[in-house]
This record gives sequence, structure tokens and C-alpha cells, in this order.
Amino acid sequence: MIASPTLPTTVPAPAPAPDAAEPVSPPPARRSLQERLAEIGFKLFDAALMDSFLPPDEPRQRPGADIRGAVRYLHRELREFGPIRNQLVGVETMVRAVPQQRALLVVWAELLEITGNKKEAAAKARQALAHFYDDVYTQTLFMRCAGQENFHAKAQDRFCAHPFENFEIYSDGAVFPCNCTQVPFPIGNAHKQDAKAIWKSPRAEAVRASILDGSFRFCSPMTCYKRFNLPKRSEHPEEFARLQKIGTGGAEPPKHLNLSYDLSCNLSCPSCRNGRIMAGGDQRQKLEHVRDTVVLPLLEDKKAETVYITGSGDAFGSPHFRGILKQLCDPKFAHVRITLGTNGQLITPRLWREFTPLHARFRDITVSIDGAIPETHERLRRGSTWARLQESMGILRDARRSGAISLLMVNMVVQRDNFMEMRPLLALCKAWAVDGIRFYRVRQWGNQMPDLFMASDVVNPLNPRHADLLAELAHPDFDDPIVDHYDMYELIARAQTARRERAAQSPDPAPAADAVSTHLLTS
Repeated sequence: MIASPTLPTTVPAPAPAPDAAEPVSPPPARRSLQERLAEIGFKLFDAALMDSFLPPDEPRQRPGADIRGAVRYLHRELREFGPIRNQLVGVETMVRAVPQQRALLVVWAELLEITGNKKEAAAKARQALAHFYDDVYTQTLFMRCAGQENFHAKAQDRFCAHPFENFEIYSDGAVFPCNCTQVPFPIGNAHKQDAKAIWKSPRAEAVRASILDGSFRFCSPMTCYKRFNLPKRSEHPEEFARLQKIGTGGAEPPKHLNLSYDLSCNLSCPSCRNGRIMAGGDQRQKLEHVRDTVVLPLLEDKKAETVYITGSGDAFGSPHFRGILKQLCDPKFAHVRITLGTNGQLITPRLWREFTPLHARFRDITVSIDGAIPETHERLRRGSTWARLQESMGILRDARRSGAISLLMVNMVVQRDNFMEMRPLLALCKAWAVDGIRFYRVRQWGNQMPDLFMASDVVNPLNPRHADLLAELAHPDFDDPIVDHYDMYELIARAQTARRERAAQSPDPAPAADAVSTHLLTS
């Protein structure tokens, strides 16, 4: 908590307008500080007022997610308190009354940043992100205060093809040009619009324009995994020219679809949800509407290349997505390659044979595994069993070795309870003939209490276990070519660089696996 200077117990009332048409009874000369702060705080819940602080043509985030207007409003109102130290006391007082208000935490962080207290500023921004992680404004503030590099700030000579090629559909119908955590607003809604209207919407145009002008102003500086190695325009002029030809208006239909609009899953992983989800009758009708009016028409187009099923649940645990997979066996979809996302619990010899017509078209199969021993995996992949996972990975291993599938991947959500099992899982992946393992940080999907999320997110530099994570990532095993750094690219690269520099100064043999890892691998 900051040291609080004493504020006056009253604040001046605003002066009456000089051009008032007729005299009015003057307001009381002074109001109590608490009354004024309560008035400021109450207006934060006026969505229309907060929205009025943003330019009319500025794309808004999802309802309830955009705090930029509220931040501008608060800074304007707090100026009447005078020096920054007084404004800080005002914000701290309001936060005590409304601790869940993200805009207050963000303004608190910005005021602390002005005073030069970047450590505390980063802590407040981190609190705000623990309530809602996908806010680009807050992410940028956190990275600035935490001293982390914002790769998009130096991307003028770079480009990204996603907004020109990708079409990702989520459970509320929202459509994004890349992962929903990486752009702060959808470009349309599949429950209300057809594919063409979404693809050519003003919001879609705005995102594409931000790539072509090199600003990347809508892109997440924390969750975009492509930010570390975006292609350069100067090195790939033909590819950039192709995107310019597609233009902001989306002259060509999307090539890649991500179907993440059904949350149905046979598991209830704590990092994702608090209980099992399976679509009911009304929801199934919505799913079928999206499939028939948006998904299948896009996939029938010969320019469609790939479809990802699914990032929102399980490809086989969802009856809806399982039905789409059967439809994709039709020869009219033969041009579409498929990426499967699964927890592996439902892959049996019988199911694998059922989808034999698709084997050659599987671009890759990605299995989510969150531990290297039964206890950890079964706790973090709630509802799973280690025995079923072993059976399914055996089926996929044999399919990969025989060439029936071309790529086998594993995803691991890195969190406090499993980061010491990354290397043991890497060893298991090699035994399973896995082509690549992606390590990516835990997300706040709204199902975790903020304090629990902050404790779990060891990738955050303010987490008490972050130094332990860095020490683990420095191990030579993370230099293995099958390690896909994904959104932990910068962290792994930094840890590996530090290890090499230390080795160059005092060369020693590469460390053997520690006792913990040896125990995990032999358990």
C-alpha cells in the first residue's frame, strides 16, 4: 500500500456555467471527499458515458471488457484533486470500495508509473489482468512497467497474414481473425451474420489496416505467439504484396478456419472451466445454425485449406464437432486438411478406425497433456485417467510411425502445479514419436478467482515461482528441436542465452537430470 498524504475532507464544488440563461441557486460551497469519490465511482457503471470518452470510429472490445473510456474519465475527474499524490489517495480509496473495478486498478498503475514507481505500477496492472487477461491496453501498461519488450512496437517492417486468412468462431458466436486472446474485439458474430458480412466488416478492415500500416495497434503484446518471429516485408516482398492485394476489404475468402464455438468436452480442466460442459437442446440449434450458414459454406469453397477442430473442448467429446468430422469425409471437402485438438481420452482403436477416411488429411493431431505423472495430469485434466492417455498415445504413436498421420503434437499449459514436469513430459513425447511439444502459459478464462490465477501464472515475472521457472527453462533439454516455444518464446530464449553465456565463462559438462526429474520419469 502506498504512503497516503492527508487529503482535505472536502473538495470544491464545480463552478456554475458562465453562460447560464438565468440565475440558479448556487450549490453548496463544498462537498465531502467521500461524496465526490462516490459520485465518480458510481458513474463508472454508466456504460454509455464511459463509451463517450472514445472516438466514435474506434473499434470497441466485447461488452463490459473495454476500460479505455473509463480510464480517460477517471483521469479527467481525478485532476481536480491536484498533485499526483492526492490523486493516488483518491484512487486507493475507491479501490477499497470497488476492488473488482479494473479501470481503477489501471489508473492506479498509471499514476504510480508517473511517480516512477514502476514495480508497484506493474503489480496493479497485474491485478487488473487477473480479472480480465485479454485487455491489450492493460497488457501494454504491464509490459512497460515490468520492463518487458513489446515486439509489436518495432514491427513497422513486419507483417502477419492471420487477419487476411484466418476465421475463428467462438462459443458466443464471436468471430476473430486470430485467437480470441490476441485481438481485443471480434470482427463479427456467426449467430447474426453470414460469413461474407463478417469477413468484410468495418472491424475486420480495421485489423487488416493495422497490419498494413505496421502499427499492430490491436494485437496483444503478451499472448500473440507470432510476435517473436513475424516475417519482414523487406525479406518477403511477394508475400506482403499478396496481402496488400487482398487489402483491408478481404478480397479473398479465408483459408483457415478454427471451430471453437462448442464448449462441449468430456473433461473439466481447472485451467479452463469449473465443471463439465455439454451443449443442450437450445444450444445445439445454435451450433447447427452456425455450421449450416457459416462453417460448411466456407469449407466448401475451394480456397479453404485447413480447419482446426477444436480449441474450445474436445473434437471427439463434442457430438457436434464429431458430426462435422463425419461430414468432412465427403469428397467435396477433400481439399480441406484437418487439425484435431483433443485430450486423447476418447481415442480408441474402434474410434480411430471410424475416421480412417480422414487419416491422410490430418494436418496434425494435437493432444493436451498437463503432467508427466498420473497424479498431476489427472488433477489438471480433471476427469481423465493416465491409463486411457497411455492407450491413446500408443495408437497415435503407431499411426505416426507408419505414416498414417503426418504430424503429432502435444500441448502443455504451463502453471505452478506442473512446470517442474515439462522436461519429463518432453522425454515421454520422444517415446511417443511426437513431432513437437508446445509450452504455453495458463490463461484467465474467467473461471478462476484472480488471486488463484495470479498464483498459478508462473510465467508472470511477479510470480514468486518465476525464478524457479527460469532456472528450469535454462536446462539444455529446452534447446531440443521438438520444443515449440509458442508464446513462451522470449522466456525460453532468454533462459537458454543466459545458460550459454554462463557456460562460455566457466565451461562445465551439461547438467544431468535432477533428482525430481529422474523420479518423475521412473514413476
